Amino acid sequence: MALKTNVYISDVTNLTEARYYAGMGVSIIGFNANPGDSTFASAQQFDAITSWLSGIQTAWQWHSAPSQELLDLISSSSSDLIEICTVPLPEQWQFLTKPLLIRTSSIEDLQTIAGLPSHTFAGIVWEGDPSVLPPLSGDLTLFIQTEPPFDPLDSLLDEHKGISLKGIPESRPGWNDFDQLADLLESLETN
Repeated sequence: MALKTNVYISDVTNLTEARYYAGMGVSIIGFNANPGDSTFASAQQFDAITSWLSGIQTAWQWHSAPSQELLDLISSSSSDLIEICTVPLPEQWQFLTKPLLIRTSSIEDLQTIAGLPSHTFAGIVWEGDPSVLPPLSGDLTLFIQTEPPFDPLDSLLDEHKGISLKGIPESRPGWNDFDQLADLLESLETN
């Protein structure tokens, strides 16, 4: 299946949803590497889940300052991208060995990103109001964080390149309720 736009789904926690998203044509799935978060995925879970997937990019979601711990994680369980929540400081770049997705709602962050080499960023996950976004470089993929209900989606697709959604935890092993998400992804299918 091909989708009209790029879709990034973060906080994936299980094989059922990862395989579903891959089959639906999602571009990227993210795994939360932050212990203590309810959607935390260990390196072992990441490896077990991603070994069953093909044709989809993966991202480690890192919500702390880039550090040696992140570098060790990427070395042991390699992803295609890293999602972080702040623009890295100069001394933190050494820990970032993959293209970045920056999750932000700050116009100042966008201005800082615009001044950095474009090859270091894969995209931006925008959590703020889409109506305040300034024009961005054509090289960056912009993902607008979207939550159910998905009513204003058509207006987002006219103006932006992609959407970001949160994963759906299993209600019991092997069982996810994909109804709302399935309707959304089916509406994004190319004809």
